[in-house]
Formats: sequence, C-alpha cells, structure tokens
Amino acid sequence: MQKPHRDAVWGFLAPISPLFVLAYFAWLARRFKLIAESFLHDKATLYAFIGMIISGVLSASRAPDPRDGFIVMWVLVIFIGMYALGRWGVEKPKAFVQALVFGSGFLGIVVFIAYTMRLNIHIGSIPILVGLRRGNVLGMAANGLAALMEAGVVGGIGLAIYRAEYRLHNIAASFLSLIGVFCTVSRGGMVAIAVSAALLLALSWKVWKRFLPYAVAVVLLVGVVVATWPNLDRRIVSIAQPEHHKVRLQIYRGIVSMVADHPLLGVGPGNFTTVFPQYQLPEQEVWATTPHNIYFYVLTGWGLLGFTIFFGWIFLTVVVPLWRKFSPWRCIVFTMMLTFWSHVLFDDLFIAHIPILMGLVARPELDAAVDEETEGKRTEVGAEQGVPATG
Repeated sequence: MQKPHRDAVWGFLAPISPLFVLAYFAWLARRFKLIAESFLHDKATLYAFIGMIISGVLSASRAPDPRDGFIVMWVLVIFIGMYALGRWGVEKPKAFVQALVFGSGFLGIVVFIAYTMRLNIHIGSIPILVGLRRGNVLGMAANGLAALMEAGVVGGIGLAIYRAEYRLHNIAASFLSLIGVFCTVSRGGMVAIAVSAALLLALSWKVWKRFLPYAVAVVLLVGVVVATWPNLDRRIVSIAQPEHHKVRLQIYRGIVSMVADHPLLGVGPGNFTTVFPQYQLPEQEVWATTPHNIYFYVLTGWGLLGFTIFFGWIFLTVVVPLWRKFSPWRCIVFTMMLTFWSHVLFDDLFIAHIPILMGLVARPELDAAVDEETEGKRTEVGAEQGVPATG
C-alpha cells in the first residue's frame, strides 16, 4: 500500500482543527526560498502585500486607539502570507484537496456522535468534544465548527461529479460533512453551502446532468433528514425571515453611517468596538462588538483604500484564474473556497485552510481534467500487462 503524501495527511487534518493547519504552515515554510522567489515575481500578490501594510499604517495612525490598530493591521497581511504558502508551498495540491474532503467527512462523524450522545468532554476548561448546544470540537464551536466542514460538503459533490475514482467515498464524505453542519444549526453555514453548491452545479451542468436521477435521490434523502430532524426545518426557514436577523440589520445600519463618516481609511483596524457605540441605533437591543460581516470588518477598519486593495487582490488571484482557464479541479477548489466567503457575509470567522485553497486555485496542476492522472495509471498498468492503451 502506497504511503500517502504529507500534503494528503495535512489535508485530512486541516478541517479537524486550525491548530493542525498552523503546524502545516510551519512545515510548508521549509520551502521558504522557493516561496519567497515566487512571491516576489507575482506582482498582484507582492503589491497587495505592500499595499495592505501601507493601508494598515495609514488607518492605524489615525485610529482612536493606534496601538490596537498597529497590532490588528497585520491580520490581513498575514492572510496574504498564508495564501503564498498554499500557492507555492503545497507540493501535491490535488492530494491535499481530496484529503481535506475526507477529513471534513470524518469531522462530520465526530460532531454527529458528540451530538447524538450529548458528550461533554473537557480537559480543565478546554472543550475537547462537546455535543451540547451547537457543538464544540477542540475549541471550535457553532458557526466556526460549521465553517470547518462547509468546504468538504461542496468539494465532495464536485469530486463525485468529475472523478470516477472514490465517487462513493466523496458522496459519503459530503453527506457526513453536511450532517455535521446540521448539528451546529449554523444558518450561515447552510447558506454558504447552498450558494457554493449552486454555483458548482451550474458550472458543471453538462457533466452532472447524466447523474440527475441519483442527484434527485440524494436531494430527497437530505429533505427527509431535514424534515425528521427536530427544529432543523424551522431553523432553515428562519433564514428567509427578517425578524430573525433584526440585530444584524441594526448593526449594519449603524455601520453604513460609520463608513460614511470614515470612508477612505476607516476607523482603524481593531477599533470597531471603540468607535461603534457612537453609531449604535437607540433601539438596538444587543451591544455590538463586531460587524458580524467580514466585508464590513475590512471596510470599517481599513476603509475603502484597504478594502479595494485586499478584495481587488482576491479577484485577481482567485476569480481571474477560473475565468481565464476553466477546469474541473479549479472549479471544485474555487467553490470550496467560496463557502467561506459566503458564510462571512453573516459572521466574523477565520478558517485557516481557506487561504491555502485560495492559493491552489491558480496552480497549473489544476489545468488538467480530474481523472487524467487516473487514466495515466490505467495506461501504465495496461502497458505492463500487454493491454493496449486505447480501443
């Protein structure tokens, strides 16, 4: 039995806990020279890196609390560095992606067991495996826990569509990841999966339409799960009911006024809690400490300057490669990554394996068809056994 590549091992561990991804970053850093050289030659990433430093300094220097500003400004700079590790540090991107899907499915099993058995395992005050409320695995709870599995749901669907090998495994991993998300009852997670899966299915319609009867069966199965799961159907229905988003909408209205007063440089990274009370609506019921939206988080902290640089860089390095050269692998990785950027419309989250997936989108290895390597192996085996490669 062939030993799995290290990228596959790390890929499997990545969705289980962000701590594993941080360890993976340390391991990828051993290729620092190659990554640094590639980074310096990639103008979009280099200019974004420099631009976010300049933007951060300008915003932090004008902030009410410059100390917090100068500390927090590095968050987005480090994010770009994490992207670079994924873009130029991962040796086997396909192995990493496939393993991440399986790791998400494994986490889904763990979350479901904790949920059904109502486990409550702690080491001191540190939660290890908790099935109460909305779940907690190794310190990741509720929306964060759901976000760890979202990419696995969509990735499993994509790989099942395009890859004959491991098709049933990928369907199972996707379903188990979805069950794990249901255990957290994260509305942001369910919206993220719906948006990303819809885009994936739209882009791959010509391929998956031959599986339409099976797809209908899977959808019916998910429908049965939702209908028989206590209160899950109500939670899903509440997504479209404005009264369930009252607090967020109040916060967003205050943020609009904040941005209008501080458009170019924002109020400074990490200064939202300090400044927002001035803009909090009188009728707002809950004291807001975060924008509950990553886009607003960047816009209020770094202003239009930092927002344009950061999301302009994401467009150039993640969206444009898919646009210029569509391929099954690139589509799968893109939609896996999209789960995060859909979820953060409603929550402040950071999932460490997302910048890795973003870095993989532009990798030339993803230009090939998903099954190309499998067909190559079959050809090699056939040649060894005297079987013609074609016909």
